[in-house]
Formats: sequence, structure tokens, C-alpha cells
Amino acid sequence: MSLPWYIPLTKIFFMSISNYYVVTKITNKKIQNKVLLLISCLVVGVIYTCIRNQTSILVAYPIYYIIFSITYSTYSNTEIQRGVFLSTITNAISIIALITASIISFLFMKINKLNMTKYSLIEYFIIGIVQITLIYLFFKIKRFKFGIAFMNNKMQKNI
Repeated sequence: MSLPWYIPLTKIFFMSISNYYVVTKITNKKIQNKVLLLISCLVVGVIYTCIRNQTSILVAYPIYYIIFSITYSTYSNTEIQRGVFLSTITNAISIIALITASIISFLFMKINKLNMTKYSLIEYFIIGIVQITLIYLFFKIKRFKFGIAFMNNKMQKNI
């Protein structure tokens, strides 16, 4: 069953936003140009959607991951190796938040006896917003408020 084009676009748009938020919180760096960041998330979403509609998710997501790693490395002027390492941790945190947000959405829809047989753009927006909220709340924990310690100290080149 083929997904409507707006579903993968919405999913990867929120995934990109959460990935950039996580990587900036992990490294304790500020985002300089937020408009450029949103535009790049949208462009990556369109590229992902085109690839996803022509192939499968098994091809599209690794391409998205490579694009994100290269984009982050060039955007933050870091080495490619460190960018890939940070991207891996960032994707893991974002995917855990996405799965948790999907479970919360599923439980909400099941409790309220909503129609779960068709794709809904509102459902994916809610999942994306819950995902970003979960990540935001995670970095409100005192231990992670200023980044992850081993990621932003001077010993990171040895990793």
C-alpha cells in the first residue's frame, strides 16, 4: 500500500527538526539561522519523499541519514567522522522519541475509539509535536540541560 506523499514529508520534516534540536543540545551549541534550518528540513523532507515514493524506506532512510550527517558536519564546521558519530546518537534519541510518540498517539486513538485504518495528516502532526515535546522535556532534565558531557569536552577527538 502506497503512502500519500504528504505522510513521509511530514514524518521526515519533524524527524529533521528533532535531529537538529538534539544535536544542538548534545553539543551545547546555539542555532544561528533558524529560518535556514527550517528550509533545509523542508528540502530534506522533499528529497526523502521523492526517494521514498520511488523506492522503499530501506533505501530512503539511509540516504536521509547520510544527507543529515554531511549537512550537519558542514553546517557546524566539524570533521565528518565526528558528524557521523553525533548523527548516530542524534538519530537514536530521535527515533526513540518517535516510537514513544507513536505509542502515545496509538493509545490516545484506541482509548477514544478513533478511526485508525486511514492515514491522517493531523495524526502525523500530533506525533511530530509529541516527539519534539518529549525531546524538549528530556533535555530539561538537569543532567542533560547543558549537553552530554563527553560530547562537548576537549576529549571528544579520542572517541
